[in-house]
Amino acid sequence: MLGFNRDDGHDAKKDFVHVMEKAIELGTYKEYAMHKLIELYTPFIDEHKSSIIRYASENKIDWVLKNSWSCYFSEDVHCGKCNGCVSRKEAFRIAGVPDPTEYKY
Repeated sequence: MLGFNRDDGHDAKKDFVHVMEKAIELGTYKEYAMHKLIELYTPFIDEHKSSIIRYASENKIDWVLKNSWSCYFSEDVHCGKCNGCVSRKEAFRIAGVPDPTEYKY
């Protein structure tokens, strides 16, 4: 399951996902996958990040927001400065939901 959304970059669009699914299909031996190929599931690909945040908050599943990851760097906490972090902060602001994310900066 991938959290791609409408506001993400070109590598998180439907065309990219379809190409990746095809690559996985071509590169996977069915006998090793027990005849079940890997599928990429992108339930939010047509939604704005702020809409997803608002939905999670309104439906009392906002715990997922604290446990999701947007930072482009592998740190213990979000850096707060990269494009992923800036986009995350803006989405929370637009959604009108307090951001539970811990940022380094």
